[in-house]
Amino acid sequence: MSELRRIAVLLVCFAAGCGSEEEGRHYEKQGGFSIVPPAGWQVREMPGLKYRVLAGPPVDDFAPNINVVDERFDGDLDEYALKNFANLKLKFAGLEQVGGNDLQLADGRRAVKMVLRHNQFGPVLQQTFYFVEGAGKTKYVITCSQRADDAREWDA
Repeated sequence: MSELRRIAVLLVCFAAGCGSEEEGRHYEKQGGFSIVPPAGWQVREMPGLKYRVLAGPPVDDFAPNINVVDERFDGDLDEYALKNFANLKLKFAGLEQVGGNDLQLADGRRAVKMVLRHNQFGPVLQQTFYFVEGAGKTKYVITCSQRADDAREWDA
């Protein structure tokens, strides 16, 4: 499945909740979304996180992963994405934006995609962030993290 198709399926299911049960699909009923983990990945509880994390096979002490966070924010989606980027720049030395664009969900809502690279305690990481408008003042961030040298394998 192509990267664009996987992203479209994830974002459509995020928007619609993908109500019908499908084998192999992970459902986060509290968040109203679902996702099909990549082959060989596991769904794990992570202390301190509201939603489960999808984790791939570790390579050199780092496992590619996908996580979802939600929070309330009074501003619009662009402001939310920019403030997140500003906070990340304070946290990670050498942070650079290497890609990104606007996306539209099946229900008409916008999402902002931002691809960043930085060095976090060792390997250079590439993280793809999808900032998504939720109900009311809720915003979601879907973060896909991988080693930069594995980016071609896991981008999809």
